Amino acid sequence: MNNGGTPDFSIAVAPLSPATFPLTLTPGNAGTIVVTATPENNSTLTSPMFVTLSCSGLPDQSTCTATPASLQILASTPASCPSGTAASQCPPSATMLIQTQAASTASLSPASQKGKGSTPIAWAFLLPGALGLGGLAWGARRRRWLNRLSLIALVGLVTALGTTACNPRYGYFNHGPPPIPPLRLGPTR
Repeated sequence: MNNGGTPDFSIAVAPLSPATFPLTLTPGNAGTIVVTATPENNSTLTSPMFVTLSCSGLPDQSTCTATPASLQILASTPASCPSGTAASQCPPSATMLIQTQAASTASLSPASQKGKGSTPIAWAFLLPGALGLGGLAWGARRRRWLNRLSLIALVGLVTALGTTACNPRYGYFNHGPPPIPPLRLGPTR
């Protein structure tokens, strides 16, 4: 221990379950690691130093829970350590549980949805609309304003059909979500 320097700490990570690095977790499994914060020059602390633990870069629907969520580094040896032991010989530690989401056993094909295929409600709107457009076109031979009205109605119908066909969730409904990849944790090389 170096007296008189800036207080600092170093982090050490050790696997607990599975017992080796890298932690390779398949979807649905969990892994536990022990995180230890070793104080350096803690005798120069004027107040406790806290180290907050968190995880980042995990796959979607994976969780990471640290117990405790933050570690406290004191200027003196904590009461939990044997008397006369240096604080650096009794560093605070936490366990982190990394839980992955199990792959779904359901088929990746989309579920059947209401409204797919021909329904009486769709025909109730389409048939009168098509007949109305046909009547407008037939009557447009004699009246010029009716010709313009039928053209505007046709453009509106094509626009409405085009916007409903470009649904952003089309790929999800028709192809399903992608499979969850396995999680691989460990030191970077």
